[in-house]
Amino acid sequence: MVSPEKEKVPLGKGLKARGNVEEWLGKVEESMVATLRKLTKHAIGDYEEKIREEWVTCHASQ
Repeated sequence: MVSPEKEKVPLGKGLKARGNVEEWLGKVEESMVATLRKLTKHAIGDYEEKIREEWVTCHASQ
């Protein structure tokens, strides 16, 4: 995923455009949610360990 600010967040592996478009897009959405959930948990874990300015800039903000 790439934000308008050019911030990049990689999606999970193994996504292929096959089958019904509705099912494939559903899998893309699931992958987006899972990726952002994982990155958010990681960011929360880092919050206590880093200076706030560093924490904000080193984690995705999409």
